[in-house]
Amino acid sequence: MTISEHLKFKLAGFSGTRVGYVLAVVSFCLVPVSFYASFWVSGAIDDFSLILFLFTLAFSFSAPQTTPHRFRPALFAFCALVANTLVNH
Repeated sequence: MTISEHLKFKLAGFSGTRVGYVLAVVSFCLVPVSFYASFWVSGAIDDFSLILFLFTLAFSFSAPQTTPHRFRPALFAFCALVANTLVNH
């Protein structure tokens, strides 16, 4: 099953893979914030990291199957999710 051309995500030269990498980097940047945040904010950052992972996974699935390493951004976002979960207090 292929995704038709008009349903693929591409906006002004930004492919889904590039957006996935940016979301993964944003999720990694939230790890040090959890050390200085309160308990409630740390939990919200953890939830936000989960949402970013799910969006990155969706963008990875929207990439063409011929794209090399199309799930690498989702892997990075998952590592960021695990890191954010471990520093949640």
